[in-house]
Amino acid sequence: MNRTTKKQLIWVIQARKSADAQSLFLSKSVVAVEWAKMGDLAAIPPTREAFRAAVATSYPNASVQTVLNDAAQLFEFAEMMQNQDFILYPSTSDESVHLGMVTSAYRHDPLAEYYPHLRSVKWISTVPTRRVSLATLSALNNPKNVFRIETREFPFLQSFAKHRTRLQTNAFQCLVRAVLFRDRWKCRVPECKRRTQIQAHHLKFRSRGGEDTEDNLLTLCKTCHEALHGGWLRIVGDEKVGDLKAGANLEFRFIDGWRPMKDCSIDKHGCRLTEA
Repeated sequence: MNRTTKKQLIWVIQARKSADAQSLFLSKSVVAVEWAKMGDLAAIPPTREAFRAAVATSYPNASVQTVLNDAAQLFEFAEMMQNQDFILYPSTSDESVHLGMVTSAYRHDPLAEYYPHLRSVKWISTVPTRRVSLATLSALNNPKNVFRIETREFPFLQSFAKHRTRLQTNAFQCLVRAVLFRDRWKCRVPECKRRTQIQAHHLKFRSRGGEDTEDNLLTLCKTCHEALHGGWLRIVGDEKVGDLKAGANLEFRFIDGWRPMKDCSIDKHGCRLTEA
């Protein structure tokens, strides 16, 4: 049985003036939409009804359906999009699909000729269009400028997500040294506290969207690290806090009362563990 994958919200932004967008989006690290006559969207009350009224006023010759569609897109771009949401930009200029992460709130540039409504983005990765499935390209070929999809529906986006918070090797090594120093160069498991063969463990696994940050890393010895990934050790935190954090009060639970032994390595049968 396939394991259920948590849905990840992905925004898609498309541009009618592709060449202008390519230069603006990628060189300035932003995404933006048109509708210059709307003025600053932050001045509009944050309701869909208010956005529909504003669009109807700014574009009096637009049809009712156009007003509804445009207002929905502007509302989602200004009010619904959040920091750290993923965003895709399919570009016809370089025949690629670019993935980024939203890093700012909405802002308005009154001097912009085509794209006055902006958000900052950190571009993460690029995939040539030829490597994207026809089904995905069909889904991205939406007449709207702003819309949403979910990663569970598009497997190639899962590989994108792995790049989300991974640091380059040198930066990650510096982070690991900082974590080891914080934890006084010893295993955080109270029953262990070894100072040899110590490693940094991701509390929220990278494969599940865990970040390369000091809050998400803690020090374990090689033996306890292997026990955790083997299922003999669990790390539990305060459920009210949400995600585990290295600086929080953590509880280390050994399955069925097992405890780590000193100077012993683990094997597939768990022989390195002994009953307390």
